Amino acid sequence: MARKTWQRREPEPDPPAIRMAWRGGHGGRPGWFLSLGFSPPVIERLTAAVPPRDRAWNGQTQCWWVRVDYEETLGELLPRFWAHQAQGQLL
Repeated sequence: MARKTWQRREPEPDPPAIRMAWRGGHGGRPGWFLSLGFSPPVIERLTAAVPPRDRAWNGQTQCWWVRVDYEETLGELLPRFWAHQAQGQLL
């Protein structure tokens, strides 16, 4: 029987804190505006999971807009997203 060898893996970086998240439209389409901390791995996952037509980056405001259809995806990528969503419903 072959002996298993284990490779050391670096821990995954923590998802960036969501500074702010609020519902808003972009080009007449409903969605979420997100102000995130800087984390290239999370941005790569976001851009891989959400097609360009359903997301937009605003360099002036430093915010992402993501179409509302991707709430589940945002919840998976950014665990604290659900807290911001619930807070918005309470206000």
